[in-house]
Amino acid sequence: MEPEIIIESMTISVEANNNNAISSGLKLGQMDDQLIDTVVRLAETMNDRKSIDALSPLIEKELIWRLLQNPETHSVLTQMVTSSSRLRHIRKAIEWIEDHFTEPMSTRDLADIALMGQSCFHKHFKTVTGTSPMRFRSHLRLMAARRLMVVEGYAAAEAGFEVGYREPAQFSREYSKLFGYAPKQDTNRLKNSLLATINQL
Repeated sequence: MEPEIIIESMTISVEANNNNAISSGLKLGQMDDQLIDTVVRLAETMNDRKSIDALSPLIEKELIWRLLQNPETHSVLTQMVTSSSRLRHIRKAIEWIEDHFTEPMSTRDLADIALMGQSCFHKHFKTVTGTSPMRFRSHLRLMAARRLMVVEGYAAAEAGFEVGYREPAQFSREYSKLFGYAPKQDTNRLKNSLLATINQL
């Protein structure tokens, strides 16, 4: 179910309940019968190539509407929309980091891009990526620096500066922690490995 459709149906449902507080919905038994009927019709439509494009969006909206009339399923749909919205905001921050990882940035800057508070952003970013925002950026920087040294022939200090590091010692320390070797040692190791592979061809 598309989050946009759920949000639209939720808005209509809230307005309807506010305008007619007495009519709070059908009884649970009736609702279950109608819900089953809606699901069956949606399944039948999905198997009908002639009707799927025209009717399935309408029946899907009806299904969401009926689910919203039940407090329990209403809560589930609300969580779906919230999770999807947060994921879109985190994805926006990730894309920004990927495009600007050589530039200075802070967690506050990224939280603002994601339209979240700092603690909330940090928590959900780590849930999605498995790491913190600053470590994610560092990983991108170090991977780029590694490519510059191995492929482009950059010296370690030059590569570190190119990807955003201003202190060679910090670059070397973080590089060694991620790859298990100092930058120069790792570069020589990878180049020798590449030459050995070429010679075997």
